[in-house]
Amino acid sequence: MRACAAAPLRRLPASALGRRMTGSLIGKTPVLKIGRFAQLAGVTVKTLRFYDSVGLFQPAGVVSESGYRLYHLGQLPALRRIRWLRELGHTLHDFSRHAADEDAGEGIQER
Repeated sequence: MRACAAAPLRRLPASALGRRMTGSLIGKTPVLKIGRFAQLAGVTVKTLRFYDSVGLFQPAGVVSESGYRLYHLGQLPALRRIRWLRELGHTLHDFSRHAADEDAGEGIQER
């Protein structure tokens, strides 16, 4: 299954977790820890961890020493799209099919 997040997963040093979590930690985009990102996205931390484990939606980076997942604010639209499609009744299997269809130039078909 291919992840919806376009940026490759990056391992970051523990020093990347500053008090403010802003600046050029991953490029020049501010990053958030998993709890804050989940709150903004309207999902649970458990959901984000599950989506990462199945390769559906991956964090922008992971702090190597602690395993903290870090997310860009720019990842919110992709996660909202997943939530919207889930609300429409699409399954995780549909997402894996969509990833294959996207590679072939097709999109998710209406139910």
